[in-house]
Amino acid sequence: MENLRGNVALTTVLVFSAMFVFTAIAIIFQAMDFANSTTSYTNQIYAQNTAFTCLEEAYYKISRDPSYGVGSPGTFTVEIDPNRLCSAVVENTIDSNRVITIESSYRTANYNTKRTIANINAEDWDIN
Repeated sequence: MENLRGNVALTTVLVFSAMFVFTAIAIIFQAMDFANSTTSYTNQIYAQNTAFTCLEEAYYKISRDPSYGVGSPGTFTVEIDPNRLCSAVVENTIDSNRVITIESSYRTANYNTKRTIANINAEDWDIN
């Protein structure tokens, strides 16, 4: 009978150890997946903020020179650091409208946006 108690105890320890190992592996994979999604989200936010930097630069260029982008599109690039780049194209459409197209990137994330200034001669710009 004493040998059976040892076998039961050893079997119980082995079964629970295997369950703990599988649970730990599952938790590690979930943590890695969460870390990857968090990194991806953070990169997307940085790309979006970089695009807004380019957009503000376009607003500044238009406010300093109302003819910017008339005739031929005005293009420029802003490099915040080697990982954060954005480029913008400012085009004249009808009358005093301007269309600003922005492309930005941060590491593996990209963000594109387009804004239209309805009338650059207005006191307060109407931006869509």
